[in-house]
Formats: sequence, C-alpha cells, structure tokens
Amino acid sequence: MKLSVLVLCFVFLPFKMTAQGSVLLENLLDSSTLNLQDTLLYGTKSIEFLKVIEDSRCPKDRNCFWSGKATALVRIYENGTHKEDKELVFGADHIQPYAPAKLCAIDQKILYVYDLYPYPSSTGTSRKSLYYLQFVVK
Repeated sequence: MKLSVLVLCFVFLPFKMTAQGSVLLENLLDSSTLNLQDTLLYGTKSIEFLKVIEDSRCPKDRNCFWSGKATALVRIYENGTHKEDKELVFGADHIQPYAPAKLCAIDQKILYVYDLYPYPSSTGTSRKSLYYLQFVVK
C-alpha cells in the first residue's frame, strides 16, 4: 500500500492542474500522460489531444492475424498560436514504447510520444473518453 502511494506521488508530482482540462508541466521529468481533450502546457508550447481517429488494434485478450493500429490527432500551439496538427499512428510498424516518435522540442528537451491507452479488450467496449497518451521527455 505504501509503495503504491509513493508511486502515485511521483507520477503526479510534476503536474499542477490549471483550468479544467489543462495540465501545466512545472518540471519535465521522465514521463507524463495527457487525457483525451486535455491540453499539456509548458513554457510557450501547448499540446492538445483532440481525438482518436481510429483504434483497430487487436484486443489484448485475443490472438489476431493482423495487429491493427490506432491513430490519434494532436494540435500543437506556440505562444497561443496554432502551429500544426499531427496524426500519431500506434501499432506494430508505428509508434510503440520501444520506438517513440518525436512530438516537439520544448526548450532544451524533446517530447516523445510512445503509447496510447487503454488498449482494446474483447470483454467490453472501451469508451473513447478514457483514452490518454503517454509521453517521455529527454
């Protein structure tokens, strides 16, 4: 129990909630998450997780002939001005934890995206509102 509380403290330590749906990164530590329709703020940059375009990944409790893929759309702003939209494709031949994709540079650091959760399950329909992106900063 103590270990899980300690882990949760370290996971949420670098974040400070701002307006509803926004997360302000005070310190760029190892990793962070961004919920669907929320915005990640840091310095002059912000990243908004707009939507999941598709999720045809094979359910985690099934064996599939094709592994499938998931596509998410994010919007990147600098100084409050829309800079670009990026489609992020996750799957066997795309973005994965061992093959992250560079999302943008923030000061002297680079923000990489490496996964989209939750992974589909055949036991129930996953609600799109539960989706979140996982990032790492290097």
